[in-house]
Amino acid sequence: MYAKCGEIRDARKMFDDIPHKNVVSWSGMIYGYAQVGEDEEALRLFKQALVQNLDVNDFTFSSVIRVCGNSTLLELGKQIHSLCFKTNFNLSSFVGSSLVSLYSKCGVIEGAYRVFDEIPVKNLGMWNAMLIACAQHVHTDKALDLFKQMGSAGMKPNFITFLCVLYACSHAGLVEKGQYYFALMKDYEIEPGEQHYASLVDLLGRAGKLAEAVKIIEEMPIEPTESIWGALLTGCRIHGDTELAASVADRVFELGPVSSGLHVLMSNAYAAAGRFEEAAKARKMLRDRGMKKETGLSWVEEGNKIHTFAAGDRRHMRTKEIYLKLEELGEEMEKAGYVADTSFVLREVNREEKDQTIRYHSERLAIAFGLITFPPDRPIRIMKNLRICGDCHTAIKFMSKCSGRVIIVRDNNRFHRFEDGKCTCGDYWKASTDSAFKTLDWTLALLLDKSTFTKNVFKADELGLEIVHIALPTLLALLADPVASLVDTAFVGHIGPVELAAVGISIAVFNQVSKIAIFPLVSITTSFVAEEDTTEELRANEQVHENVESGKSSSTEMVKIERVRRHIPSASSALVVGSVLGVIQAVFLIFAANPVLNYMGVDSNSPMLKPARQYLTLRSLGAPAVLLSLAVQGVFRGFKDTKTPLYATIAGDVANIILDPILMFVFHMGVRGAAIAHVISQ
Repeated sequence: MYAKCGEIRDARKMFDDIPHKNVVSWSGMIYGYAQVGEDEEALRLFKQALVQNLDVNDFTFSSVIRVCGNSTLLELGKQIHSLCFKTNFNLSSFVGSSLVSLYSKCGVIEGAYRVFDEIPVKNLGMWNAMLIACAQHVHTDKALDLFKQMGSAGMKPNFITFLCVLYACSHAGLVEKGQYYFALMKDYEIEPGEQHYASLVDLLGRAGKLAEAVKIIEEMPIEPTESIWGALLTGCRIHGDTELAASVADRVFELGPVSSGLHVLMSNAYAAAGRFEEAAKARKMLRDRGMKKETGLSWVEEGNKIHTFAAGDRRHMRTKEIYLKLEELGEEMEKAGYVADTSFVLREVNREEKDQTIRYHSERLAIAFGLITFPPDRPIRIMKNLRICGDCHTAIKFMSKCSGRVIIVRDNNRFHRFEDGKCTCGDYWKASTDSAFKTLDWTLALLLDKSTFTKNVFKADELGLEIVHIALPTLLALLADPVASLVDTAFVGHIGPVELAAVGISIAVFNQVSKIAIFPLVSITTSFVAEEDTTEELRANEQVHENVESGKSSSTEMVKIERVRRHIPSASSALVVGSVLGVIQAVFLIFAANPVLNYMGVDSNSPMLKPARQYLTLRSLGAPAVLLSLAVQGVFRGFKDTKTPLYATIAGDVANIILDPILMFVFHMGVRGAAIAHVISQ
C-alpha cells in the first residue's frame, strides 16, 4: 500500500520491522522499489533475498526482470533468466512477459521471440508484450500477424492490444491499416481512449494529412490532451506548417502548465522554419516557467557497468581514445560520401559551429567507445533518452558501413538497427514525435505492468496457490515449536516445581552446547551445497546464454540435464560431520553433566541435581539425531527446498506433544519420560 502511494520510505520501514520475512514480503518490497524507479535498491534487495536462500516465485522474478529491462541491464537480465532454469523454475506467462520486455528493451529481439515461442500457455499480457516489442523494433508485419494469431488462439484483444497495434502501424507509416484497426475497436466494443487518438493523430500528421488530423481532434468525444496536441505539433514541424503550429500552441497553453517537451516542440517548429525569434520566445517561456529541456544522454553497458555520455562530454577516462576514434572514423565517412546536415542544429550559429556541435553528439561518443571496447563480432547497443537527430541517424549508417559493425540504438521512440549502411526503420524515423510517443511508450509500459500484475497477484491462481503452499507449513512450524514447549512445561510442572526448575537448567545447557555445532551445519553446509549445485549446472546456464543469442531452443537441453543424477559431495560430507559432532556432544554431556550443572549453580546438595542430571543425560542421547537433522536441513536449503524441513519440524513437535503425557504419566517415568519423548521426536 505504501509503495503504491509512492511512500517507499514508509514501505521500507514496515518491511524492516517484519520479524519473519517470507517470499511475499520480499517480493512486495522489490516490486515497490521497481514501481518508483529505484532500480538499484530493487536489485540490492533481490541479492539479499538470494543470499538468505529465499524461494523466489513468479512475482519476484517478474519484478526484478522488469527492473533489468527498464535499466537496460542485459547481462544481469540474462543471469536472472539462467537462474530461472537453475532453480528448475517453470516459466509462466507472468515471468515470460517480463523476459520478452527485457530482451526487447535491450535490443535483442531474437531473444524476445525465443522466450515467447517457448511459453506453451500465453496470457493476454504476454501477447501484448510481444506486440509492443515488434512495434518498437519496426517488425510491423510480425506484429500484425501476431494480432491475427491471437484471434485464432481464442484470445480476445483489449484496449492495450489495440494501442500496441496502432503503435506498430504508426512506426511504419501504415495509414490505411492504422485507420482500419482504429475502426475495428468498435467490433470488440472497446471505446478509444486518449492514447489511441494520439496515435491516430500522429499517424495522420506524419503522413502530411494535417487537415484529417485536425478533423479527428475536433470530432472526437474526449477533450484533446497534451499528448494529442503534441502529436499534431510534430506533424506541423515535419511539414513546415508553422501557422497551424502557432494555432495549436495557443490551444496547448490554454490547458495550463504543460511539459517541457511541448515547449521544445513549439520552439523546434519555429526554428525549422527559420523563425528563430519566435523560437527564442518559446524557449524563454520555458525558462520563465521554471522548466528545463531534458539533457540528451546516451549510455552503453560493458559487463555490469554503465558508461554514460553527454554531447561534447570529456569526463570519461578514455576520452582521448574516444575522440581519436571519432576523428579517424569521420575521415572514412567523408570519403564514403557523408556530409553533415546542420539543419538539425536549431540555433542561429555559423556553419563551423554547427559542424562542431553535431559531430560530438552523445550517441556518437557512445558508439566510438563501443568500437574501441567490444570485439568485432559483438553488436554495439546504445541507449538514448531522447530522439536521435537526423544527422546522427545518417552518420550512424555510415559508421556501420565503414566499421563493418552492427550498431543498435534505442531512442525514446523506437529501435534502430544499423548494418552495412542501412537502418531497419527505413528512414521513417523523421516523422517520429518526441513528446507524444515518449508519453505513449511510458503509458504502454505502465498499462502492461499494471494489467499483468493485477491479473496474477492476490487471487487463487498458480502464484496464489504457491504462496499458500509455502506459507502454510511455515505457519504450522512457527506454531508447533512454542506449543510443544508450552505443553512440555505444563506436564513437567504437574510433577513439581523442583523438577520444573531442573528441566529448565538442563534444557539451557543442552541448547548452549548444541549451538556450537549448529552454525557450520546449517550455514556453511547450505552454502557449499548451493555452490556445488550451481557449478554442476553451470554448463546448462551457459547453454541458455548461447541459445538466447543464437536463437536456438533451450528447453530440450534443459530436459536432458534434469534427467542426469547429480553428485554433490558436500551433502554426504554434511551428514557424516553432523553424525560425528552429535556423538561427540552426547559423550561430552553424559560424562560432564555434574561439573556443567555445578557451574550453572546446581551444587551437589541441591534437590535439583538428580532430576537435572537424569534429564540432561537422557536428552544427550538425542544429540546425534538433532545435529543430523540440522545437517539435512542445510542440505535441503542448498537445493532450494525449504518445505521438507518445515514438515519434519512439525512432525517432530507433534510426536513430542503426544509422547509426553504417555511416558510421563501412563508409564510413570516422570522427568525421564519428558527427556525420552524429546529423543524419540528428534
